[in-house]
Amino acid sequence: MDGGPAERRRRGGRPLAVEGKRRTRGITVRLTDEEYAAWERAATSAGYRQTAAWVRDVVAAALEGRALVRGVGLPREVLLFVAELRHLGNEIIREGNNLNQVARFMNATDGEVPKYAARLLPLVRRNQEMVLDLLERIRAAAGSMPDSAGPDR
Repeated sequence: MDGGPAERRRRGGRPLAVEGKRRTRGITVRLTDEEYAAWERAATSAGYRQTAAWVRDVVAAALEGRALVRGVGLPREVLLFVAELRHLGNEIIREGNNLNQVARFMNATDGEVPKYAARLLPLVRRNQEMVLDLLERIRAAAGSMPDSAGPDR
């Protein structure tokens, strides 16, 4: 083994982009301060942290002739629920990463529990309560919607 890039083992972090899917090209769009602020507000209200990701999704949806569900024409309550769900999802992903680190540590040390492991349980419980609370709020909001609100009703 010569330790070349193909033989090196990745140790975490963001996975490499699939060849051919890596974004290598950029486009510049000039906006006024007001337009820029409006685009940022639209992206944020649609649950995006990056305006560029929102722009990519809006343009991709338009090119495919479909409506962008994440933020276009949806009531503000729904957008807030989506943003909250996205936040909770990110929190749960972080907790999962921490639990994986605990498991890796325990496997490497014949079952020794790391000191920081005890801090994870309250975080998991808090997020569980937040998910259940949000689910109840979504159910209540859905119950107050008229029957013609969606095609499946």
